[in-house]
Amino acid sequence: MGLAINKTVDYNKKHLVWSINPEGLRFYAYLCFWVLVLIGSWLTVYHSDVKFDDNPLIHHFGYNNICILFDTYPATYILPTIWVSNFLLLVSYIITSWLRIYQKYLLSSVSKRSFILFSISSTIEFTCLCLFTTVFSISPEENLFFHIAPFTCLIFALSLLSIKNYIYYRRVANLSPNEIKLGLIYLVVHLFASIVKAISQINVLAGDIFYSTLSYITFHQFIDRIWMLTAAVIPIYLSIKFRNRVPSLVYRVQY
Repeated sequence: MGLAINKTVDYNKKHLVWSINPEGLRFYAYLCFWVLVLIGSWLTVYHSDVKFDDNPLIHHFGYNNICILFDTYPATYILPTIWVSNFLLLVSYIITSWLRIYQKYLLSSVSKRSFILFSISSTIEFTCLCLFTTVFSISPEENLFFHIAPFTCLIFALSLLSIKNYIYYRRVANLSPNEIKLGLIYLVVHLFASIVKAISQINVLAGDIFYSTLSYITFHQFIDRIWMLTAAVIPIYLSIKFRNRVPSLVYRVQY
């Protein structure tokens, strides 16, 4: 956890200084997620009887996405345990990010309105992460709504997180003009992919009330890949990039 948590010990003065970096926690959270995906891939491809050409995802969306790696035995027996670690890291990131803003608010460096909006967003993100846990307990064969809806909640949470982070980095990380433009492009692409993906899921759950989902398989599959790139790959790079450009939480303990 060297990228996230560090300590300095002064034996003469008998005090510890803990430094907690939220971006480091985010890096480990996303790294843990990809470990979960790799293990799920191995279990699903080599040890399950899943039919990649005949399953609820194919029937309703026309293509397989990453969820298929989480839906069948033995992945359903093992992945929830790994997800607990992933969940704790993500929640730790949300909490430490909030504490960082809270401290600035106490020092009058952040407006009350900004702090309230940040707090509301953080609460929604935490709630959506809790709801997402349901995907490991309810298969699409059992109940499609309670399997897909939590994933839609996750899309919403990560959208809020991306907006929140862009605003924070723009105000604190001394972004260059090019970084501001690239950050805005990334945010727009991610939000567009998130909106399209969420609408497609809602449309399926509503019985194709808006349009025929299977008529746009190629488009939705492309959007799904873009969403995975912006939601689960690029954030790893951003965590490393900004780890030393934004403040850490520093706590001193003395005995």
